[in-house]
Amino acid sequence: MADEKYQYCMMMFGSSLFGDYLKKEEEDTLWENKAFNNLKDYLEENHSRAFAERLGTTQDVLDAELKRSLKLLWECADCEKAYRDKLIPTPNTSCYRGMGLPVAYFNKFSARFGKPSTRDRLVRISTSYPAKRVVESWSTDYLTSLRFTYGPSNYSKWKNYSEAQVYKEWGKIADMMEAGKEPVAYIPCIWEIKAGSNHNCIFNPDFTDLLSSWQQREVLRFGTEVVSATLTTHTRFVELAKKA
Repeated sequence: MADEKYQYCMMMFGSSLFGDYLKKEEEDTLWENKAFNNLKDYLEENHSRAFAERLGTTQDVLDAELKRSLKLLWECADCEKAYRDKLIPTPNTSCYRGMGLPVAYFNKFSARFGKPSTRDRLVRISTSYPAKRVVESWSTDYLTSLRFTYGPSNYSKWKNYSEAQVYKEWGKIADMMEAGKEPVAYIPCIWEIKAGSNHNCIFNPDFTDLLSSWQQREVLRFGTEVVSATLTTHTRFVELAKKA
């Protein structure tokens, strides 16, 4: 069976994964080329609604097609060192995803946050993460994810900020919420999971940085299974959310 799987993966991808793009002396197979284009589109465009509309399709269709590609890559990941180096992140590496959580959803966790650390006033809980899409981008770089914590559209404003500067912005947001100048609608948070086979995390971030102009140390997670996670926010947001 192992030999059959190896031969199948060689037929699908050859001995040099994405050789055309990486300028290896091996032409990509048709399926390999399709998988590469699906991946490249996601890394550059995140399958945004606007991108899907330009292609005359939907996010769900694009995500489902990419998931099929990732599933096959995942199944072949351990067949060849040239695959493993690109496809398998270091086990137990922390992967982060920053976002603004809707306050009603966030309040499901509010009562479970304990006392904050004295240094940064951050609070954390161990919980579980339910995927929002069948393919999602995570980063092995905490700071990159931190810059996404008040929504993707805010990333461009914070993309050069240090960790201390982002936390300062969190403080400004909390001040505005407290003063009623900003609605308590979305709570800046960071999710953390560990890369591993049970989490369906694929790609070495060195490899995704080669493919993407964003350089965000990306690991992709595919599937909708609920996984163990840590959720982090600031104690001020917990109190504001409880009052909302």
